[in-house]
Amino acid sequence: MSDSKYLQDQAEAAKDAMGRAWSEFMAGMGKSADPRQWAKAHPWITMASATVAGFAAASTLVPSKEEQALKKLAAIERALHIDGRPKRETNGDGAKEPKDGFLTRLMKEAFAAAGPVLANILSAQMKGPPPAQQPSNAAPSSAPGAGGRFM
Repeated sequence: MSDSKYLQDQAEAAKDAMGRAWSEFMAGMGKSADPRQWAKAHPWITMASATVAGFAAASTLVPSKEEQALKKLAAIERALHIDGRPKRETNGDGAKEPKDGFLTRLMKEAFAAAGPVLANILSAQMKGPPPAQQPSNAAPSSAPGAGGRFM
């Protein structure tokens, strides 16, 4: 047998051996990864591992009370503000009213406060001048029976 033929046979044998080793490894992994087999062989270790894994999963997935409160607060802030600006009021039709500036709001408030005063002034002007007031201690000169004289 020549050296090249010997090396070729050895390479094929090594390839077959690696294939067998790989298939045995995968078959063993399937058996060793089965939790039922681990529970039969080591029940206390399996139960402790499951307890630790459950606690770790719960502490990671379930938010704490503080995190829940912060999420609720963030939701309330999002409901009250859009991009840091307060939501605009609607006019009843669902359409948003335009947001007024500071001076516009100030003028609206001033006119709203002055409205009743202006209404009273206008109604008083429409009634006419107030009747003339006479002093209460002096008798009127045109009283009947007085004749224009003081008694």
